[in-house]
Formats: sequence, C-alpha cells, structure tokens
Amino acid sequence: MLWIITGHSYSFAMQWLFFRNPQTLKSASKTLASQIFANGTFSVDCFFFLSGFLLAYLALKEMQKNAGKFNLLAYWIHRYVRLTPLMLAVIAFSATLLRYMGQGPAWLESIVMFDKWCKDNWWINALYLHNFVNRENMVNIYFSRLIINANFQKMKEIICNYLQCLSHSWYSAVDMQFYLFAPIILVPLYKKPRVGIALLLLALFASMGITGYITFVRHLPAVPYFNDLV
Repeated sequence: MLWIITGHSYSFAMQWLFFRNPQTLKSASKTLASQIFANGTFSVDCFFFLSGFLLAYLALKEMQKNAGKFNLLAYWIHRYVRLTPLMLAVIAFSATLLRYMGQGPAWLESIVMFDKWCKDNWWINALYLHNFVNRENMVNIYFSRLIINANFQKMKEIICNYLQCLSHSWYSAVDMQFYLFAPIILVPLYKKPRVGIALLLLALFASMGITGYITFVRHLPAVPYFNDLV
C-alpha cells in the first residue's frame, strides 16, 4: 500500500506541475531509487492478484456448496450493486460540492477531472467503461511530455476539454470487467479442472503476448513516468 501511495503522489505531482524545475527530473530518473516510482504501476498487480484469488476461492466454495450450480445473473447483479452506489456518490460529490472545498488560482484547474469531467462523463463510470472510452486521456505520460517540453498552453487546453471523470478509478473498471468474465474460467475450473487450468494458462500467455505486441508495435516505453526524461 505504501508503494501505491508513493507512486500516486509522484504521478499526481508530475501531472499537476508541482515541480518548480521539471528539468531536474532528468538526473533524478537515472538513480536506482527512481525505479521505485518508475515501476510503481506493477504494485497494482498485487491487488488484482488478491481480488482474483478471493473471487476464485469464494466462487468455487459456493459451487461446491450448491452442487456445482452457478447463478450467473445474481453473480453479476450482486457485484454491480455492491460497487456502483459508492462510485456514483463520489461522482456526485465531485461534480457538485468539491469546488467549494478549496480555493486558490489553480484550484479549479487542479480538480477539473473531479468537477467538469464528472458532470459530462459520469455515465461512462456508471457503466465501468472508463478504461476504454477516452482512454488516451488517462495516460499521465502525455502530461509528463508536455511538462518536460514546457508546453503549458497545450496542457491547459487538454485539461479544459472533454476528458475522463475520476480517471484514477480505472482500477474499478478493470476489476469489474475481470469479475464479469471470470465465470468463463471459474465454471470449467470446478467442473473440469484440466479444462479450467488450460483456460487459465491460455489467458495468461495471451495477456503477455498481446501486451508485448502492443508495446512493440506502438513503441511504448517500458515504464510510464520517466519515458520523456531519459
């Protein structure tokens, strides 16, 4: 958790121009300690692992209790009802009251993804599609490039445009999507373990292969935050 908090603190600092001299980051990026921040995105995998482990354990236990029966509709509805009310409550607060919680010359710009973007795009979050819709605007690396190039006018234009509400909640969308498609593996894993394990391995290698292919074809960096510094 400390790793995640530290990594997010760093990424938000870069995104909202909290560095007085961004050029000094070039030398900082060459240190061994900087790799903690540069590879901070991998810390999220720990939570995906825990979520998947608990889901598999509880789902298999429930199927064993019910003689292999699996109520898919109830499974989906339960997950949506469990997560969505809190998500919508945070969005409602962000879109209406958050602007009154602070002040200063850069206050409204610094909360634009909580204020204006949520007013325009709240429905995308309600459908848990915000990691697909306008996804190019969720990548902090683009903001980092603008910072290093001192292109503050362009960055201001992007900030004020139609972008993503609560972009940091992408995790909720991905977790929900994993949850929705998990029965494709969970049910065979219970009824025919060999088939389930084969599907698990197929999903694992497909994930690595697709990620590697996209990274290679699009010339993406190995790590997101220091790409434009080294």
